[in-house]
Amino acid sequence: MTSWTIAPVPTDAIPETEYGNEDFIEIHLDERYDIGENMQLWKIWKKNDIDAIILEKNYRIFHSADQCIDFITSYEWRKVFLTLTDHFSYLIELIHHLPQIVYFSIYSRSPERISYTTVRYPKLRAIVQEDSPNADEQLLKDIDIFRQDFMPMNVVKPIKRKTKLLIQEPISLDTYRIIWLVDKENLTTIDTSPISNINIPLKIFYSLEQSIDVIKSSTDTKFFFISSHSNNQMVVEKVAEYSQVIAIYIVQTEADLTRRSQFSHSKLHGIYSDIPCLAEELSKEYKHHLNYSEMPLSVFHRDKNEKTVRDLNKNNVKFLWFQLLIDILIQIPHNDYAKDEMLDECRKHFGIPDNNDNDEKIDENMIDAEIKKDRAKAEKDLINFEKNYKSSEA
Repeated sequence: MTSWTIAPVPTDAIPETEYGNEDFIEIHLDERYDIGENMQLWKIWKKNDIDAIILEKNYRIFHSADQCIDFITSYEWRKVFLTLTDHFSYLIELIHHLPQIVYFSIYSRSPERISYTTVRYPKLRAIVQEDSPNADEQLLKDIDIFRQDFMPMNVVKPIKRKTKLLIQEPISLDTYRIIWLVDKENLTTIDTSPISNINIPLKIFYSLEQSIDVIKSSTDTKFFFISSHSNNQMVVEKVAEYSQVIAIYIVQTEADLTRRSQFSHSKLHGIYSDIPCLAEELSKEYKHHLNYSEMPLSVFHRDKNEKTVRDLNKNNVKFLWFQLLIDILIQIPHNDYAKDEMLDECRKHFGIPDNNDNDEKIDENMIDAEIKKDRAKAEKDLINFEKNYKSSEA
């Protein structure tokens, strides 16, 4: 049978322990836990039939405020549940602002003499009689709720989402290709080396249909299309309708340039007779797309079952932050801890001062009237949300 107890352990017998991957950690700060420099109190587990003991790493006991605070601040994320005695109540002003602390409680000999309130210190969950048999009731309840929110679950027959989140649908980086359509009935010798030197794969076709088939089958590729066909007007009209084609270039002889100048289309980026000049312009266009290309993003998964009143372009980067917001809101725990953090961030965003903040106050006379008006409205909305919000009514 396995049982646990609080027992002294020699400091040199305590194994080196790595912290950081615990779901939570319970810490008790009590000046009466001082048992000397060479000993520490630990919660230990022991099996009756085995001499070995196991130290409970997510349960720590401290008698020194400095050691306790140093340990708490070594974490990067909030996961600490702290209890402290009357002797350390002076620490409340400090610990209440530590982001690592979820909640703390005061275990007091005389709770009625404690002047601190949960109104001023929202992280203060309880002030209890230290020798009460149910002194740990609130602490254990909070830990249990916290553990449920962060505990991994085994799902039986999971339902696959129709809407894929950003982290579930990896972004594919754009690839680029150059297609050069040559008129096989009017072949001329052309030096393609300046185009090949751009370091984009080049494919030469003698059939418009074959080149279009390649474009249609390559949904994640962007094409620069060069045509030296005898009927370039027809080529431009047919090729330009495909979204994968981002630029079209026409190659003509100098004689044709003087006779024909009626080509006009938004994707037509120029008519050239000089190949090095064409290569220079195409290279600039390629670099521009590398630097400013939009990221594929959409909250909607484009299939037959999903519709929207707006045309959400597959490559519209404007939806990036919205997608990330949706992703985060779905993943974060839906509990009071997350709500408190959201409210704190909202207050910081609107510049709403914290009543508990002892830092230097901003001169209200230096704040613009419109900013004051917006801040007052935001503060009213946040107070209303904090008091009246119920997730069941959302």
